[in-house]
Formats: sequence, C-alpha cells, structure tokens
Amino acid sequence: MNDQHLLEARLTALEARHRRTRRGLVVASVLALSLGLVAAKRPAPSVVDAKAFVLVDDTGRSRAQLALTEDGSVNLILTAPQGSADAGMTVLADGSVALRLKNAKRTGTIEITPNGTARMRFNQANSKTAVELGIDEAGRPRLVLNDGLGKVVHQAP
Repeated sequence: MNDQHLLEARLTALEARHRRTRRGLVVASVLALSLGLVAAKRPAPSVVDAKAFVLVDDTGRSRAQLALTEDGSVNLILTAPQGSADAGMTVLADGSVALRLKNAKRTGTIEITPNGTARMRFNQANSKTAVELGIDEAGRPRLVLNDGLGKVVHQAP
C-alpha cells in the first residue's frame, strides 16, 4: 500500500469518527434539553422531610439551625455573623416553650411551662438576673429586681 492509499484510509476513518462524534453530541444535547424541560416543569415539593436544617454563610459558618433533638425537642437558633449575638427558640418534649435572646452584654429569656408558669428574665453580662417578671401556676404575678450581683433589691409580692 502506498502513502496515498494510507492517507486516504486514515482520512476516511477520521471522517467516520467525526460523523459519529457529531451524532453523539446531537443525541446528548437533545437528551440534556429534554431532561432540563422535564425538571423545569416539575413543581417544587410542598413538603421537605428532614431532622435538621443548617443555613451557612459564604464562609461556611453556621448562621441558623432548625433541628429536632433525640428527646423530641425542636430548636431554632439564629446567629450573628461574628457569633457575638444569637436568638433561640425551643419547644421541649414536655410542652415547655422558651425564647432566648443574647448579645455580648445582655441576655433575655421568656419561658412558659405546661403547668402555666410563665416568666421573663433579663440578665446582666455575668448571667445574674437583673429583672424577672412572671406568673406562677395559680395565676399570681411576680416581680423581682436584683442588683448587679444578683441580690434581690425589690420583690412583689
């Protein structure tokens, strides 16, 4: 076989491979477009089942969490970008509910128990309660004011 016949055979094989490649690309494009159209027409799910969701910022830091714990409690925690402040809400398995707000200087909580006891507390940076306002399970109100060290300075009743 001379060089010209060899060159013609190689060119014929190359042209055949090129035609197969083009057909494959056309088939792949049609398939991808079809799948895209099917996915675009599919409605978003109305329910998503999970035991936890974590929202992260661009640096990968957790900024919000919604989770079901092993004891049946549900927790929602929202965090500031630098982590210096957060807010949390909890529903315990026993039916108690709590809301917590915190920054570097103060914390505040609101708690309600299944027996009807309710209280709101504002704390100093050292975690000592400064103000507590509440209702006992009999429905009687309560107010407690403390100094910076947590010592009661006023209480009613």
